[in-house]
Amino acid sequence: MQGLEQRIDDMVTALIDLIKHKYLSTPTECRPMDFGRKAQYFTLDVISHVSFSEPFGFLATDSDVHQYIQTTEENLPAIIILTVLPWFMNIMGSPLLKRFLPSEKDIVGLGRIMGIAKQVVAERFGAGKKVRPDMLGSFIAHGLTQSEAESETLVQMYVFLPSFH
Repeated sequence: MQGLEQRIDDMVTALIDLIKHKYLSTPTECRPMDFGRKAQYFTLDVISHVSFSEPFGFLATDSDVHQYIQTTEENLPAIIILTVLPWFMNIMGSPLLKRFLPSEKDIVGLGRIMGIAKQVVAERFGAGKKVRPDMLGSFIAHGLTQSEAESETLVQMYVFLPSFH
């Protein structure tokens, strides 16, 4: 993938800049920082920058964009159950229980990330499609359908979410 190292270097620079400008203690002031959380921000921005040609902005805002990390941590037990017992997803997919699952229409959390992924992927298909030299572009160039590309973007974001807490 073209520009991979530069994209990662950009995020390393963003992390260092964040620490320098917001968390660097002085002889008179201590500025504590939760490095575990900043490492999560860094990881998610690297993944989104490599995957979609631009970071989601965790480091730029020094925040849990769309409460993605918080929602994931809160729902981790359910996610583990769905991973270990895939047949359970069929039950959760029933019309009665489906409303409890994340939706691309959600304002925050995994559902919001699903909506962003769907939007980014949609920009790469159809009339006026955007072609970019990133991971998603590579997947599409190798024949992934729009639906498969949507699923793959979510896997990229979810598989690499480190849990430092």
